[in-house]
Amino acid sequence: MRRETSRYLDGLTRSVNEGKRVDEASNFCRWLRFSGVLKFISSTNGEADAGELNAKLETILHQCGEIYKGGRVLPKYDSSDIAAINAKLDYLLAKDSLPVVVEVSAPVYPSTVALKRLPAGRG
Repeated sequence: MRRETSRYLDGLTRSVNEGKRVDEASNFCRWLRFSGVLKFISSTNGEADAGELNAKLETILHQCGEIYKGGRVLPKYDSSDIAAINAKLDYLLAKDSLPVVVEVSAPVYPSTVALKRLPAGRG
């Protein structure tokens, strides 16, 4: 029971850090605090396990409180989430892109290309 509760609190911590599932996290932590589950865990597994869970839920409740107050809580994303998003974007962009083929009959040198200067304020 302690392991599942700890794992669930870890998931809520990640979500709240990203600014997601704030209501769920707040409600679950308040329920956990007053339900007697922590007392049961401390009686079966010891005070250290219940103290660890209590510290996790207090951290989550503090973060939720900051979000509810409108404080500046910047979302924190796991690098694995960012890597997954980048991989999806790379796949989508590569799937719909067409290969670019440029045929040049003669080499073009920058000194031979005439550039037109636009007046200020245009373009």
